[in-house]
Amino acid sequence: MSPTISNLFHEVERLDNRSLDIFIDNVMSLRVRREVSNKQRQEALLLEKINKSLRLKQVERFRMINKKRLDETLTASDYDELLIFLEKQKN
Repeated sequence: MSPTISNLFHEVERLDNRSLDIFIDNVMSLRVRREVSNKQRQEALLLEKINKSLRLKQVERFRMINKKRLDETLTASDYDELLIFLEKQKN
């Protein structure tokens, strides 16, 4: 551990349980916000790339499949189709 992290840990050790729980909640919230922000940026870039190269009907289909992915209702065939869309964007 770096000295900064080590010092922070020693300070956290001094917290009472309630304060420690609040600290942990805040750290976890920060981590989630960072991940969501990064994923949203990546998704926006991918959508921009797809929108530039696909026909309107294909874009609509991609958006439908992507919504299913976000809703966690993606079927195996939807997933295969999504992979095809993504593979096309690599080329």
